[in-house]
Amino acid sequence: MINLLLPDDQKKRRVEHHHRLLVVSGNLTLALLVIILLVVVSLYWIVHSKRVEVEKNLVGTKQQMVEADTAKLEAEVKKINERIKHLQTNQSTVTPSLILDRLISYRQGISLQQITYLSKSGAPIAVELVGQSETRPGWLNYLERLQADPLFVEIESPVRNLIQEKNPTFTLSLKINSDQTKTK
Repeated sequence: MINLLLPDDQKKRRVEHHHRLLVVSGNLTLALLVIILLVVVSLYWIVHSKRVEVEKNLVGTKQQMVEADTAKLEAEVKKINERIKHLQTNQSTVTPSLILDRLISYRQGISLQQITYLSKSGAPIAVELVGQSETRPGWLNYLERLQADPLFVEIESPVRNLIQEKNPTFTLSLKINSDQTKTK
């Protein structure tokens, strides 16, 4: 194509062509920016709504996990409390110190040489004594006081303990009343 326009007209045409090209490219760029803005806004809205939904689900899941953990912990606490109650009901209220206090408080003129504390699972608590008395009446008084004490259920004394007249040595086997309280 041959351009027959005068140089001034050609110049005007080129400027007009550049102007049209600039306007069209500006309009296309504006349209592209509007499309990008619409896509970005819609993506933001979708992501935001999904985020809110995920946060709600996360809060619900956390709450369910906390409730499950709480239920497990409550069950464990209940088991522990039952075990503690079981231990408290099975625990004897009679302590070795209580038994020793009673044995020592009754001795007047009695020397205890050996005290053996026997405690086996399922069997009653027992105490074995070995000692010596200054007099036979002192020994008999000690034996009577032990027999009168409700802490001692069963007292076994060999016959030889009662026969000796002077400085009697003795051995005793005592079974303890495990239901006895610490009062007396």
